[in-house]
This record gives sequence, C-alpha cells and structure tokens, in this order.
Amino acid sequence: MEGFKKVFPATGIYEVLVGTSGKSPNISPLGLRYMDEFKFKVYRGSISLENLLQYPYCSIMITDRPELFYLGLRGLLHQDKLFYGLPIIISSEKIYCTIIARCELVSLGDPYEFRVRFLEDSGPCDRSPISRGTGLFIDMLVHTTRLDIVSGNERSRLLYIINYEIDVIRKTYPSLSQYLDEIVRQLELKGYKLD
Repeated sequence: MEGFKKVFPATGIYEVLVGTSGKSPNISPLGLRYMDEFKFKVYRGSISLENLLQYPYCSIMITDRPELFYLGLRGLLHQDKLFYGLPIIISSEKIYCTIIARCELVSLGDPYEFRVRFLEDSGPCDRSPISRGTGLFIDMLVHTTRLDIVSGNERSRLLYIINYEIDVIRKTYPSLSQYLDEIVRQLELKGYKLD
C-alpha cells in the first residue's frame, strides 16, 4: 500500500474501471473500497462477476474522466489490448495508472465481495481516481452557502440534499468527517435542523 499513497491517499471508496476476463473481456466501473484492505463488491448477473469466478484477476484503471464511466456502464468501453489476459486501455491521456491484481472471493451473496491484492502497476500512478465523497463535499459546501439566501421550499430542498450528501461523504470518504462534524455544528447553531 505504501507505494500507492498518491493514488489512494485516504480510506474511502474510489471509482475505478475494472477489466476482467474469463467468459468475455469486459471493462466496467466499480467502487474500490479501501479501509484496512482493498475490496470491491460485484453483483450477481454482471459480466464482471462471471469473469472473476472463472479467472480471479483484474486490471484496475485509474482515471478522472467521467465519460469513461458512462461508456463502461453502457458496454461501450473497449480494450486497447490484453495484458496478462486482462483488458486494458493504454491511452495516457485517459488512464493514469493500471494495476494488475488478484481478486480473492471473500463472501458469497448479492453482492459478492472480493479482496483485491495488487501485483503489478504501470503508468505514473501519481494521481487519485474519482471519489464521490470529495465531489459531493464540494457540492455540499456550495449548498450550505445558499441556505441563508433562500427560503421556504428551496431551503427545505437544500437541507434534504445536504443531509444526503453528508451521509454519502461519511461512507465514501470518511477522512472528511471532522469537517462534516464542524459544518453540522455550524448549521445547527444557525437553527437549521439536519437529520
């Protein structure tokens, strides 16, 4: 893990592109969870799960390009080549780091859970992937600045959104919790009620 501090600087959930092979090569977006170890959850019925059950290795591609996640969800993201039998995208403008990993099944169910053990990397591996938590944190800050200038239904709507964002941030990027606690205290001192 020490070599990946720039890529995964804090605990949380990072959005990555995962290449798998087995039944058929596939690249799909997945949330890579880093708490005390790396894991991801894969749902029944997905090509990624079918592949991992046949060939328990994956390529993890780091990018901050949101359109690649959309293309992956639509099944429109295609490999540039196979590396260790795994599909990868090699464009340095799109992918900043590719990690080859062993994916060990740790729990059955829906979703299945896999422990991810990094084996090899290529690329500079010096930039972080997308985290929903950090993006939502910025969005939440913008919403908090508007609470004092709107009223009625709009204020209620913003408080509902802020509550949702706080919950997701705590789950996906817990290192921001101290700031969230401070923001909640400040809002409550102003008389705003958060659930």
